[in-house]
Amino acid sequence: MQPHSLHRPKALFRLAGDEVLGHVLDSLAGLPIERVTVIHGPDGAAIEDWFRARSDWPARFILQPEPLGQAAALALAGDQLVGETLVVFADTLFEIDPAALSAVPAAADGILHVKPVADASAFGVVTLRRDGSVARLVEKPRVKVSSLAVMGLYWLRDGERLLRAAQQVAAEGPCPRGETFIAEVLQRMIDEGSRLLTRPVDAWHDCGNPTDTLSAHRYLLQQRLTADRAATSLEALRARYPSARFLPPVHVDPGARIHDSLIGPHAWIEADCRVEHSLIGPQVTLGAGSRVLDASLRDVITGPEVKVTACQIHDSLIGAGSQVAGYSGSLNLGDASRIGPEA
Repeated sequence: MQPHSLHRPKALFRLAGDEVLGHVLDSLAGLPIERVTVIHGPDGAAIEDWFRARSDWPARFILQPEPLGQAAALALAGDQLVGETLVVFADTLFEIDPAALSAVPAAADGILHVKPVADASAFGVVTLRRDGSVARLVEKPRVKVSSLAVMGLYWLRDGERLLRAAQQVAAEGPCPRGETFIAEVLQRMIDEGSRLLTRPVDAWHDCGNPTDTLSAHRYLLQQRLTADRAATSLEALRARYPSARFLPPVHVDPGARIHDSLIGPHAWIEADCRVEHSLIGPQVTLGAGSRVLDASLRDVITGPEVKVTACQIHDSLIGAGSQVAGYSGSLNLGDASRIGPEA
């Protein structure tokens, strides 16, 4: 996610009205969670501040000072890994049935959430035994061994067993790729007799790179503006912005100013935005305080306080405080970037 991850943790990238971490917590809202442990890197102070402001769950925060990977992170959790444990990656969006985790077969020691993918080379994958249990996990295979990819959501019955396996893998040091992976931890548990099963996920979207983040953005806009009924009513929009046209569903903050523009479908416009003589949508988030003048935006996420003038932009991420003028095409801009003459 560079250059965006240079300015903030990936989990705090904002799209469709909330940070990625906020969308993750929404997906966990139906689970009976008693305690939360957040393991973060040196840039994680912002995550601590965000979490304390947004979540009612009691949380403990643990610093991972070096990027030694997932197993090394779990090994730091110590006495926080007790009893039933859910491991969640904070840059992965998903849909699961919360009730399903309370109906795990008694003989299962863990549940790995999976989804078939066309190209598994960027994921951890599993192979299965005849009885449906996991036989083997392979991280980012160079040759195809399975199309069943494991997403970043793992339920384990025994947190202490998970901790022991993580500590063993971490003590052996990183693999040649420079990291330790949770796939190695789970394989260690399987080799020692744990029986792990798989469950399909209804939706799974990674936010680890710009292309996948834009795909997650489309999914989130559809979910939030339809199923969650977050859309502003067409009647209210017409009354508030008589010179504009809207293709629902869209969400428009009441503090936005819109004139002579076409908005939607699946557009999310945050507070204090100004849009004039522009086409916004489909699949666009405008961060708070952004200005779009004489422009066309499609499949675009902007941070706050962005200014876009006389552009045709598509499939783009534009960081906070950036200014773009007279540009046509796609972009991946970090914060405070500038393209074209000063607007």
